[in-house]
Amino acid sequence: MDIRAVFTGIWLGTIGLATLRLTEYQEPWQAKTWWALALAYLTFQLGTTLGILLGHKYYPAAVRKLKTAKIGRLRLQFRENRLFAICVITTLIGITCFSINIAIKGYVPCFSDDFNAYRDFYTRFHVFSVASTGASGLCYYCIHTQKLPIWKKLILLLCIFYLVFLFPIAVVSRGVFVVAALSLATSVFYLNKRKLTALILSLAVIMGVYWFASYLRNYTDQQLDVFFEPAQITISTEMSTEPSQSEMDTTEEPTAAQPSQQPSKEGFRLPSRVAFLYGYLTVSHDNLNEAVKYTQSYTWGIRQMAPFNVILRIGAINEAIEQAEYYQVNPYLNTTNLIGDFYYDFGSWGVALCMLLWAVIFGLVQGFYDRSRNIFAL
Repeated sequence: MDIRAVFTGIWLGTIGLATLRLTEYQEPWQAKTWWALALAYLTFQLGTTLGILLGHKYYPAAVRKLKTAKIGRLRLQFRENRLFAICVITTLIGITCFSINIAIKGYVPCFSDDFNAYRDFYTRFHVFSVASTGASGLCYYCIHTQKLPIWKKLILLLCIFYLVFLFPIAVVSRGVFVVAALSLATSVFYLNKRKLTALILSLAVIMGVYWFASYLRNYTDQQLDVFFEPAQITISTEMSTEPSQSEMDTTEEPTAAQPSQQPSKEGFRLPSRVAFLYGYLTVSHDNLNEAVKYTQSYTWGIRQMAPFNVILRIGAINEAIEQAEYYQVNPYLNTTNLIGDFYYDFGSWGVALCMLLWAVIFGLVQGFYDRSRNIFAL
């Protein structure tokens, strides 16, 4: 599937859900918010198209460069007979770092009564535990493409079970699960002849486990209602044919029912768990609107460094982000997205420039895949 189409579906879908305003904290967006959203969409399409063209053009040169790449005297050679060792070593690194993290923190988030336990579990070792989950798809690919003895295949299946299910559930992280599950689903999709069936089943499993992981957060329905504030939505229906109360009080004899001047109204309210999902799909757009409304000064690229600072551990970057302006619709809902970070850093035009840069990178990856049809690029 083309990344431009995937982005369009997610972009229009989440924005469309957000504009239904099914929670109390949502409000009509500023015109400038719509301008930023439209600008981001346009530049994403332009950037990915440019990246795809560049990927097609420079793929042969990139392959030649990769085949002769060296780190010092060590020459990088990609051979499939090394896949089993890579999968097992990567998984063992993840397990080791996870064990160290448990020793440091003294608990496993899944078994903690504190619903903030998953958030307080982060250390620099946790970074490598999470990074290892990307090998799940490689494990599946190795099982289906290599001539391995049964015991090696069983080891790889155990690696998949740990990376995709055991570890994400243990740390109560749906984001980690999605990364691992998408890596696995990519391999299943790539290697299966019935691709549509494989895709539907993979997505069904991902959504099911995602929903189960949400329950493990230990939130009660009352807490979810406080966090996500589901609104009572009233829908006007056709004119009622029932006589009004005043007509019944003043009329001595029964008369034929006349249409009332007031339409009848029906309503609904999102169940707490559905509001949970709805909020996570939409709140980043609502928080962008808050940024557009209130931001007075910009952070000039500091937020773009935040993901890299997970490993860099430069205290000044974290301190600058903590002291910078940040606005949200609800104290409990601090989710932002790429567009929000772009806006906090540089304003509306920063949205266009930063999105263009990231989109070119995304497009390059797709361009390489279009030329190679290689699972690793996919």
